[in-house]
Amino acid sequence: MSHVLIVDSDLIHIAELRDALQAFHYRVTACSDQRRAIDAVRTQLVDLVVMVSASTTGWKAEAELFRDLVRQLPNSPQILCVLRKPYNGPSDRLDGDRLGITVIYER
Repeated sequence: MSHVLIVDSDLIHIAELRDALQAFHYRVTACSDQRRAIDAVRTQLVDLVVMVSASTTGWKAEAELFRDLVRQLPNSPQILCVLRKPYNGPSDRLDGDRLGITVIYER
């Protein structure tokens, strides 16, 4: 994978992720909202979308909507959802599996 798109509303967190990924020679694009992220996926060849969510409950709906939109594209990227909340059992990861999205926890 050479092009990673970060979707995160926290600009400081975006900068930290961008720096870490660029250190490994990934090309990185960052968006602070899903609408811009969808536009980026439509106009650029993106291999991986890293969606970051601090929401404890709303992440599933956001991820599902994003997944549905990008899966309609000819070269749909892999989606990784980073949850910025404490681990609370396997339900989030199982929901991610159901959606075809990898889920990891930052905290």
